[in-house]
Amino acid sequence: LAAAAAAAGCAEELLLPRALALQVESAFRYAWRLVTQLVPTLRCVSSIAYHRDVNAHNILVSKIQAGSEPEFGLVDFGLAVEVSRWMDPSPENPGGQSEWEFQDVGGDCRYWPTSAWRQFEAGCQELAAEPNLCLEYQTHLDLQGLGITAAQVLAEMLGPVANVLMKYPHLVDPVLWEGIQHYLIAWNDYWGASTQFWSCLLHTFRTGGDWNVLKNEFVELRVHAVISETLVRLRMAAANLQSCCRHLASTEPYGLLSQTAEALLPAMLVMISAGEIRSRQTFWDDVIDHVGSVMEEIPQSAGWAIAATTTTATATAAAAEEAHRVQEVMASGLAATAELSSEEVVALASRSTHDCHDEYDDCSGSANNNNSNN
Repeated sequence: LAAAAAAAGCAEELLLPRALALQVESAFRYAWRLVTQLVPTLRCVSSIAYHRDVNAHNILVSKIQAGSEPEFGLVDFGLAVEVSRWMDPSPENPGGQSEWEFQDVGGDCRYWPTSAWRQFEAGCQELAAEPNLCLEYQTHLDLQGLGITAAQVLAEMLGPVANVLMKYPHLVDPVLWEGIQHYLIAWNDYWGASTQFWSCLLHTFRTGGDWNVLKNEFVELRVHAVISETLVRLRMAAANLQSCCRHLASTEPYGLLSQTAEALLPAMLVMISAGEIRSRQTFWDDVIDHVGSVMEEIPQSAGWAIAATTTTATATAAAAEEAHRVQEVMASGLAATAELSSEEVVALASRSTHDCHDEYDDCSGSANNNNSNN
């Protein structure tokens, strides 16, 4: 940023707010592209199978060249189940049950809906006694996984901007800054809680601990209710952020940001469930209803990189000094500019998930094999 300011001769009030606005818009756009590319895929797959393990470490991203936009792909169908058997009580299934009643809870629990935690705690009989959670577990696993992944990507990519704005809050609209802060707090609360419980599962697996003891502890702690509460706050924060971005629709340089947020956040709210009562099953078409009408209306971002605006004005020494300070702050965060290498992109979208992925899949299966209710 310092070099760009010096080369282009931009005044501080022109360069830095616009640069930060592009950083924020890139975060929204990245998550939006993830949703718009994978929703049609999962919609097609859902007529045949449920993936049951949609999360950051099962989504690949293509190498991103300067000026291009990302391409995403879904992998690892090892835990997938056939839709016709997942909710089919015919005699063809063991005991005349649907497979959701006796198949192991699987996947990374940090991307589970509330109902999956309840299933892990107490089994299918207790889950069946709560119709809203039962419906969520039967039909919403993949929706939740993609929704949480999109929320994660948005939060991780807003992080470097927040690092800057903690020191220089005047560089962005105060309403937007407040919305970003509330969203990041809500995300950190959710991710912290789910990771804490995930660590307990992993520890039990690694040490050969007693799964029934752990499950009884989870029941006593009402882990599913704790997760539900954090998801409620995350949904509220996302809705508030949407309102903050809508407030900036006609304000420079936030018009494109507002448009992208208006496409992404309502779709996230459809996908992310807190175990609340819904009038019916949620379908992928419900997500498409929110993003489909605006998919082609949003122009391509400015090269996915911060580009200085050419001007004939001479940059003052104060502006260059301020730009240098901001550049140092951003360098201490995740990225110095909005142009990311493929390695940074993968690390960003799947931070702290790769190392224990295969081991965790074994862990979740072992846990359920020790549950007499399943």
